[in-house]
Amino acid sequence: MHAIRSLFAAVLIATASAPAAAQSAPAAEPEEASFFGLGAVLDMERQAYGGVGTENHLYPLVRYESRLFSIEGATADLHLLGDSALSFSVRAEYGLGDGYKPGDSPALAGMRARRSSLWLGGVVAWDAGWADLTAALTGDASGRSKGRQVGLTLERDIDIGRLQLTPRIAATWQDRDYVDYYYGVRASEARADRAAYRGRSAVGTELGVHAQYALTDRQFVFLDLSANRLGAGVRDSPIVDRTWLPAVRAGYLHRF
Repeated sequence: MHAIRSLFAAVLIATASAPAAAQSAPAAEPEEASFFGLGAVLDMERQAYGGVGTENHLYPLVRYESRLFSIEGATADLHLLGDSALSFSVRAEYGLGDGYKPGDSPALAGMRARRSSLWLGGVVAWDAGWADLTAALTGDASGRSKGRQVGLTLERDIDIGRLQLTPRIAATWQDRDYVDYYYGVRASEARADRAAYRGRSAVGTELGVHAQYALTDRQFVFLDLSANRLGAGVRDSPIVDRTWLPAVRAGYLHRF
């Protein structure tokens, strides 16, 4: 936890010292009471499981934002209380990319499939002026892992003409049930080169930056680069063979 606190402190210092000229530049994406957008995103993400490399997926992208409701990709929020500075929302999110099939890799042969889940919970978002802080608590509504997750994200928008850069740092706590379902090895799944493993809670950290460029007032392209460091409870699993998971996401959005 000391390492996480130190990482957050570093980002606070870096974002607070950003050039004043960059902060006063016009935003790359105009503020509106509500909007609807369609596009596509190419997702390239390294997987944690042994023998599973980088997975590439092309998804349609849907974005909608209003005072009461917002949706982006597989995440939907119902805004209950608050304003632009501090808000409380109910969140529903489908865990795209979670889980695996035994045929994904020889290291997973003989394992039972782990499936993605629907997550429900609450979100608090605070716009502090110099940065945005989001805290989310969600639980597995599908009942597959019966797990819970708590996430904290700190990010800051830096507008430079039509370009908007948003560096971020995030930490996610996953409870024992979550880790055990997705990374545990049951006694019936153990073999000579894969010991049984009972998962334990873990804290993962992420560093990333989102770049968005406005081609026109309604058309945008974006690139998101990130690296996620797995928590010790995940890294210790015999079916996990790496510590860092890099990811690249690129896409296009048209706002109507």
